[in-house]
Amino acid sequence: MGESHHILPVPSVFLIDKLEKIVFAYSNPDYKVRLNGDVLMKAAQKAFQSE
Repeated sequence: MGESHHILPVPSVFLIDKLEKIVFAYSNPDYKVRLNGDVLMKAAQKAFQSE
């Protein structure tokens, strides 16, 4: 049984602002490679500094 499409999920991170606009996106098909926390924090600070 199971699915026949042979597609795997891709781990992703998205930052979405109050207007529902994607302001940062990261994905990597290699699930062992993680987004660096400092990169995410800098992106969040830059994206939301005017709010």
